[in-house]
Amino acid sequence: MKIIEFLRRRIKPAHVLIMIMAAAFLLRAISALHRPMIANDETIYVRMAENLADGNRPFDMMGLTTTTWTPLLPVLTLFLVTFFGDYISSAYLLVVTFGALLLLPVYLLAKQMFSERTGLLAAALMALSPLLIDYSSSIYSEGIYSFFLMMGLVFAWRFMQKPRLLPAALTGIFMGLAYLANATATYYIFILIVMGLAVARKNNSWNGFVRGLAIMVAFFCILAAPYVLFLHQELGKWTFTGKDLYSNRRILDLGWDTPDGLMLNGMQLTDDGREIRILDLNKSSQNSSVVRYIAGHPGQSTRQFRQNYETFILDILPVVFFVGWLPLLGLGIFGQSSDRRRGAGIGYILIMSLPALLVLLLWQQGPRYYVPFVPLWLIIAAEGWRYLEDWGRDYVDGSDALARKSQWSRIVPWIAGSLVVLPVLPFVNTIIKHQTNLTVYRQAGEWIRQEAGPGSKIMSTDLSAAYYAGGQSILIPKADYELTAKYARNKGDDYLVITGQDIAKWRPELDRLLHDAVDHPEWILVDTEKNSSGNVAYVFRFTGKE
Repeated sequence: MKIIEFLRRRIKPAHVLIMIMAAAFLLRAISALHRPMIANDETIYVRMAENLADGNRPFDMMGLTTTTWTPLLPVLTLFLVTFFGDYISSAYLLVVTFGALLLLPVYLLAKQMFSERTGLLAAALMALSPLLIDYSSSIYSEGIYSFFLMMGLVFAWRFMQKPRLLPAALTGIFMGLAYLANATATYYIFILIVMGLAVARKNNSWNGFVRGLAIMVAFFCILAAPYVLFLHQELGKWTFTGKDLYSNRRILDLGWDTPDGLMLNGMQLTDDGREIRILDLNKSSQNSSVVRYIAGHPGQSTRQFRQNYETFILDILPVVFFVGWLPLLGLGIFGQSSDRRRGAGIGYILIMSLPALLVLLLWQQGPRYYVPFVPLWLIIAAEGWRYLEDWGRDYVDGSDALARKSQWSRIVPWIAGSLVVLPVLPFVNTIIKHQTNLTVYRQAGEWIRQEAGPGSKIMSTDLSAAYYAGGQSILIPKADYELTAKYARNKGDDYLVITGQDIAKWRPELDRLLHDAVDHPEWILVDTEKNSSGNVAYVFRFTGKE
């Protein structure tokens, strides 16, 4: 106990925060080192960086200029490559670093709203959140976006308390950087404008707030303008996002947002057999309005929202937010009598969580889409953790038997901390020791690169085969053998990489590929790759070109 008291006097809160951030960095770095390969969207971000380095446009894995994936992660990766040389390692270092840095704005915001103790507890929850560890050790933009978004919200809170130009400018700068990682940052600008005007009206302080909001919007626009011009050049219309919101909405209504719905229906060919339905939907909906669509289908939109909400509660929420911490949310909101500062803080967090409703309305369901909201919710959970500690001390102090033993009051925080931290550790361990059976795609891609060199067009259900081959990806349609061969011919396919599991679950129409060569003359089996999980990938060379 004397050692604890000595450390408590010597170690300042800033030191504790640095240690928590260092632990967060270590956990995320270990998790990243356990990942044997990159897959799916990760390959697109890295390929964009590679193309930018070669002086090309930000092409995706299909060789098309991408407007769906934002540029900040590839650009920052390109910067690190100049020092480290390797694209994948640089991208991992980037996301791990931002994943650890994200603890800083969360601490600052929680400290400003509640207390320094709550800030440190929020940082600890952030460090141990399984979802945040997962997406801060994968090459996705969510960690980078969340950092700049939270920094913007820190200075926006300061601006709302006292309308000065510096926090307003910093809000605009950080929100502009957040926009370059995820276009949904635009929604927060509108929310902050409405909130700022409401506070100005309440305080009858129009001049300071109006000037500050104008500065905020100006800095945001300065940073966002180049990307908006790029989108206009590529899409031929003025828009703030390269994601096709109409297409996203239609994908929800068609039921293509689940693996089964996508692979069994969305991947079917169009009537002319020249394109996959989900790709054709993206092309044909560029000039469609999601607002008009939702307004024209209110019943369907309401049913879809309800269905997404049920999916979120039953399936997504347990992954997004550790179930053992859910009671802390209730304690954080309702556990203490609310003073003006605390009530304003909780209200601010809830208002800034409103864009989560858009996820339920417009996007496919998945834990990834809720990553930016988790830091806000963990601040409330940290306030609940602090309440648990205070309640424990009050209980000990109110008990004559326990009060006579002064050490009980000192160990209450340790007991509360154990109740919060220990249950989540097995889940953290599971995330860190990430396993995947997709490594056969990497092995197949590397074999193709070694045999044929870079530049091949590769048909596969996973983008990683094409990435590791240094080539372009072609999706495998949900079609019979003859139509699949025709589609491959139209696309100029060179190789097909497919696993036995792919055929059994998603493409039974291609079962003849596993039979004698005479049954599939268009594709010749040239390699078989097997990983430690027993998964097997078959590499076929396409010989049916025109």
